Amino acid sequence: MLPSSSQIGEFGTGVSLAQAVDPAIELAKARRIVRRTSFTLRQMLFDQILPLWSTLGADHRGGGYTEALSPYGTRVVRPRQAWVTARQVYAFCDAARLGWNKTAAAACVRHGYQFLQSHTSADGFLRHSFNEDGYPSEDHIDLYDQAFLLLAYARAYELLEDPDIERRAQRLYDSIASRFSHPSHGFFEQSYPHRYSDLQMHMLDAALAWIQVSPAPVWHDLADLLVSLFRERLLIEPLHCVPAEFHSDWSVVQHDGKIRIIPEHNFEWAWLILQWAHLTNRSAGDEPERIIQNIEQLGYDPSRRVAVNEIWSDGTVSDRTARLTAQAARLRAWLAIAERNFGRVGWEAEQLAIDAAASLRKFFKDRPGGMWAENMCDDGQLEDGDVLASSLQQIIRSMRLFICYAHDNEKAFLLQSDRS
Repeated sequence: MLPSSSQIGEFGTGVSLAQAVDPAIELAKARRIVRRTSFTLRQMLFDQILPLWSTLGADHRGGGYTEALSPYGTRVVRPRQAWVTARQVYAFCDAARLGWNKTAAAACVRHGYQFLQSHTSADGFLRHSFNEDGYPSEDHIDLYDQAFLLLAYARAYELLEDPDIERRAQRLYDSIASRFSHPSHGFFEQSYPHRYSDLQMHMLDAALAWIQVSPAPVWHDLADLLVSLFRERLLIEPLHCVPAEFHSDWSVVQHDGKIRIIPEHNFEWAWLILQWAHLTNRSAGDEPERIIQNIEQLGYDPSRRVAVNEIWSDGTVSDRTARLTAQAARLRAWLAIAERNFGRVGWEAEQLAIDAAASLRKFFKDRPGGMWAENMCDDGQLEDGDVLASSLQQIIRSMRLFICYAHDNEKAFLLQSDRS
């Protein structure tokens, strides 16, 4: 059962398809909303976001991409984390997939890729952080960094068609498997107090990106391993969610009898499992849809129309702040449901995707072109502060998927709905 239409009325058509006097009229109205939203998102990307971050966001002194911009559009001087450049490489590759100038995109990707090349060790690991001049400030090998590097390699390989990138990715994964493999599934960082489920999520994301561009069995094996971990250890019933923290034996970490749940990560897990099923021609089961529906009920604030940062397993909210990236993850999740269903279920999922797109756009309100707020406060006000480059990947990915959905699925959706 999807959330009620009262939750989606402000941004969607406001009418349940089952209750509509003329479903064809409501479907046509929904098509117009999707087209209009798609046009707005594309305009934001091509006219504002990409021109800003491909120029001002690039660091031509220290290499790679800057960590953040101030609210006034100036570069922020701070220690730099290498994984940010890896995510920027992915973002510009995604922009090229959407139709952004391929020459400009390739130049942006090469700029970032050269930085990543020069800051990896002999065994392929990406060093953690650097000062403004590009010299290492912390040589710690962090698995999160490596997951983002593996993901960036996949998209860069697709765009640049350089076989050396695939060799680097294979060497990196061999090093990851040797150093970070968990004795009973998945991967872990010994330096962390707990095992974090989102680390497995990022590794699955990278594996799926490689499945799309390489026939090598290793990426299918990696994805299958992590999906098995998701099903056997991470997904908690009857909560229908993935907790944030686990002990070393994959038992759930509890805080005074309650479990931390991050809605953004649950939306992302569900979306990735659906992607895995699509790419491998396997069944996703009903777990992804149940996760999305459950998190929508527990982690969505109807007064602000945003997904919140954290909730407890008893249904209470532990952090009412709303991050921009949580809205992007929610958008991808509902789009995935809309793509896989027709008739009422697909239509209502589409309405919630439209709502999520509107939630995402709120974070750009009253900001200079191409910039955004990272967080929304409990009172609905946007926080002032630095604009993080790392959010760009999530923004472009979600906007691209919505634009592609609007372009590719319109005729199929209408034809199937007519038959329903």
